[in-house]
Amino acid sequence: LSDQEMPPNVTSPSKRLLVRRVCVVGNCTDSAAISLLQTEYNVEVVYSTDGKEYLEQAEEIVFLVESFTSEAFLALFKVHNIRIMSPTYVRSRYRKHVELVAPRPNRPLYCELLKDTTLIMANMPNKSDVANMAHFLGASIRKEVIEKATHVIATSVNCKQYRAAYGMGCPILRPEYVLHIWDRRDELDYDVNNATMMQPFRLLAFEGLKIAFIAFSIEEMIDMEKQVKQFRGEVVGDDRLATHVVFNAKCADLPKVELQQGQKHLTSEWLWQSVQMVGCASEEAYMMRQAPNKKTSRGVFSPMTTVQQTGRQTRSATNVLDTSNSSVLTNEYSTDDLDKVGVPSPKRIDKRHQVCMEMLETEQSYLRALNLVMKFKEGLEAEIVEKGEEGMISKADISMMFGRFQKIIQVHTEICEKLRKLVEDWRPENEVGKAWIEAEPQLVAAYPPFINSFDTLKNTLDDLDRTNQRFHVFLKLQETSPDFRRNTLKDLIIRPV
Repeated sequence: LSDQEMPPNVTSPSKRLLVRRVCVVGNCTDSAAISLLQTEYNVEVVYSTDGKEYLEQAEEIVFLVESFTSEAFLALFKVHNIRIMSPTYVRSRYRKHVELVAPRPNRPLYCELLKDTTLIMANMPNKSDVANMAHFLGASIRKEVIEKATHVIATSVNCKQYRAAYGMGCPILRPEYVLHIWDRRDELDYDVNNATMMQPFRLLAFEGLKIAFIAFSIEEMIDMEKQVKQFRGEVVGDDRLATHVVFNAKCADLPKVELQQGQKHLTSEWLWQSVQMVGCASEEAYMMRQAPNKKTSRGVFSPMTTVQQTGRQTRSATNVLDTSNSSVLTNEYSTDDLDKVGVPSPKRIDKRHQVCMEMLETEQSYLRALNLVMKFKEGLEAEIVEKGEEGMISKADISMMFGRFQKIIQVHTEICEKLRKLVEDWRPENEVGKAWIEAEPQLVAAYPPFINSFDTLKNTLDDLDRTNQRFHVFLKLQETSPDFRRNTLKDLIIRPV
């Protein structure tokens, strides 16, 4: 090794630690590489069966080994502080018209296909074998995700490096990617960053995860199991063996499931979000928090009432999408009943006033349901703007399916506002029915077109849900969100009917 300048036919911007003496180990069939060493790089070449006689001169010699799987290479690889390269490395350097820089001690170089690559290796049982191959290909390896990392090599999405790499847009690949490049180590022009080539090696959303499902119907189970398997996850029947337990947050009576060490309890929204983004969604945003089975609380008129708690959080007395006509006064007894049982009644509310309040509540609940349909429509439009119409539905189809809701929402918003004013400024002579009578023209204009097209809307949704995977995933993601509570899109679109 010396610090001399390169020959005139090899350009170099600087002086480097260059190869000046090479020991060819074993039977090297690449005569072209040896010729380049002698004629283009002015290297002294010596030959040896196993290189042992030159080990004492390791500081001034580089060992040239054709096969990195041969016994001769494996023996030299175990020796401390020696430099090893392959004929392919020599040819690749000459082809680039760059100096023949000596490999680092204890870091054999077969080629430089991964020269500009920084790998992060996570949760890998046979990490050393893959790491050695990556080093032989010229890659750098780091323990954590850093700014300059170009790829993450992992066997499971269940690792901290995955989340950081996904956020950076860094490719997350299986170890087979490195093996694939190794198989093409002699192809000097091979594109190691070709997106099409990398696609089969990308880690999928549930890879390395064991997922159990709690409180779902058979139909839902079949659907979700299909998604998990498609994204290389494993479905387990015993929740104690699962890395992730997915709950049906809509179920009113969830069984108690003990949290195992390292296990995550999640809502099904996490699963559908992961499928949609084609990557494992952050679990923290979808944690399942089971409420105690029973909670004791005091009501206004009852001395002690036992209230059943279900789902991820305590529900209000009136569900945001409740279809019932229950009063906004969530009392067990009417004022007449209270008189009979001897409980002092609060200030009496005129019965017509109370009916008007109930009508207002019903209108508000109805509007919330319809506005949720429109929110679904807007989300669908945003999805198409972001990712295109391919594999989804067109904007024209969306307008056809949901365009008739707006007129209904508009007229009921006006009715709701009139009822609100009546409730707030209540007088016995208030005419409640006028809110609907005055809206008759708008109601007649809005409802018949909707009713006439409802079957088409319902059939279209059923067909899309059954045949369009992208729409199906989007629909499931929306229906499992907290906004929908226990409703489906079908529950909502039928409300006007």
